[in-house]
Amino acid sequence: MRRLLFAIFLTATALSAQIQILPDIDVTAESQIKIFLYKKALPYSGDSLAADSISAFFPSSLPPLIEASMPAQRSRAHYLNLEGDTRLALEGTYRYYPTAPLLSSIGARVSWLAPTGNTISRHHHLHLDMAPDLDEHLGANLFYYNSEKDGLDSKYSAANLASYHDDLSIWGLRMTELSSSIRMSSISQNNLAFEHKTNQLMIRHSQNMHLKHFTLGTALDIYADKLNLHSSISTEDLSFEKTGVDLLYNGKSFVAAPSFIWRYVPDFDEELSLANLPKSSINDHPELLERYRWLYFDQSIRNTMIPLNLRLRYEDGFDKRGSERGYGLRLQNTSQYRISDAHLTDSANPDIPQLYFTDVFSNQSLAIARFGTNPVTFEQSFCLDLSYMAQESWVREPYRPLLTIGSQVKLERFPYLVSLVLDQRYFSRDHHQSALPEVIDLRFEAAYDIDLHSQLYLSAKNLLGNEIYDFRSLPKQSTELYAGLRLRF
Repeated sequence: MRRLLFAIFLTATALSAQIQILPDIDVTAESQIKIFLYKKALPYSGDSLAADSISAFFPSSLPPLIEASMPAQRSRAHYLNLEGDTRLALEGTYRYYPTAPLLSSIGARVSWLAPTGNTISRHHHLHLDMAPDLDEHLGANLFYYNSEKDGLDSKYSAANLASYHDDLSIWGLRMTELSSSIRMSSISQNNLAFEHKTNQLMIRHSQNMHLKHFTLGTALDIYADKLNLHSSISTEDLSFEKTGVDLLYNGKSFVAAPSFIWRYVPDFDEELSLANLPKSSINDHPELLERYRWLYFDQSIRNTMIPLNLRLRYEDGFDKRGSERGYGLRLQNTSQYRISDAHLTDSANPDIPQLYFTDVFSNQSLAIARFGTNPVTFEQSFCLDLSYMAQESWVREPYRPLLTIGSQVKLERFPYLVSLVLDQRYFSRDHHQSALPEVIDLRFEAAYDIDLHSQLYLSAKNLLGNEIYDFRSLPKQSTELYAGLRLRF
C-alpha cells in the first residue's frame, strides 16, 4: 500500500512539474539593466554596463551593445592627438578628463593649413563639457577661425552654450532628446573691394514629447531674424515602426511630408527596410568653414529642407556578426529632394568661391559587399549618383561623380592595422558644367598600437597624383603624406 501511495505521489509531482509556471528571475546590480532572464524579448540599453559590478551576459543573437553614453571613470585623464602632413597642415587636439563630479572634460583644438605661400587658414576651438547626471550634459564652446587667400581676409568668432537631456519629465510629460543652445557669433570678411560683416544671435531647440499614443517632435532655429521649424507627429503600429507627418518651414515656405519606417527582419543578420525621414539641417558657418576654409558669404545662411528622403535598403550580415561569418551585403537606393541646398559659385574675386542656395533632386544607388574574416577583409562598393539642379534647367549637380567605385583591403591584427584603398570617380562636372578629370585615388593607411592607450598612424593619399577638386578656385588635392600620434596618459 505504501509503495502504491508513493508511486501515485511521484506521478502527481512529475505531472505538476510539467505545467508549472516559473516566475521571472531578477538579476540586479548597479546597472540600469535589472532583468536578464525573461521568458520574452526584453528591450535593453547598455549605457550603464561599464560601471556595473556584475558582468552582463547576452546571447549572441541579440543586437550588439551600443557604446556607453557615460562610461566608467577613465583610467587615463589626458588625451592628445597630434597630426601633420606634407600640405603644411598641422592639427592638435587635447582633452583633460578631471575627477571632479560635475566636470566631464576640458579641451582645445588647433588646426593650421597653408598649402601655398599666400593661402593660410587657422582654426582654434576651446570646449568645456559637464555631466551633472547620466541624462544631462552641459557644454560651452569658443571658436576663432581666420583665413587668408588672394584678396580674402576672413575672421569668424563665436561663443556657444548648450544643454542636453536624454530623458526628462516635465509636469508629468516625458521628454527625450531635449537639446537647447544659444550662440553669439561674428563674421567679418573682406574680399577685394567687397565686405561682409554680420553679428548674429542663434537660438536652437529640439525635443521629443511622448504622449499616450503619439510622439510630438519639435526642432526650431532662430537666427538672422528668421524662424526655421521642423515639427512632426508620429505613432507606432503593428505594420510600421513609425508613421507620421512632418512640417518644415525655412523662413519662406511651408512643406508637409509623410514620414515612416517599415522593417522586415527574417533573421537577426538580415533586414529589408523602407523609410522616408524628412530632415531640416542648418548650413552653419563653422561646418562650412571647416569644409572649404576659403569661402565668402555674401548672404545670410539658411536651413536646407529635405521633405523627400526616401530610402530602400536590404542588408545581410552587414553588422559586426557578419564579419565573423565571412560576408556582408548592403543594397540601398536613396531619393532626395533638397530645398535651399548649399553650393559654391564664383564670386567677384576669381580665386575665392561664394555661397549660394538652390534646390537639388538626387537618386543614389549603392551596393557594398564585404568578404573575409579577421585578420584580412575585403570591401567592394559601387555607387551610381544621379543628382540634378531643379532650379537651373536640371543640369548635373557640380563636383558630384556620376559613378564611384571603391575597393579596400584591410589587415588587422593587434597591434597592427594596414589598409589599401582605391577610390575611382568618373563623370564629374564643375560649376560651369565642364567635365572634370576622372579620379583614381590610391591610398595607403597604417596604424600601430604602441600599447592599449597609444597609437601611431600614417597615411599616403592620392599616390597616383590625380587632380582632385572641391572647387576649381580652391587648392586641389595633390599627393599627400601625413602622420599622427594618439596618446592617453
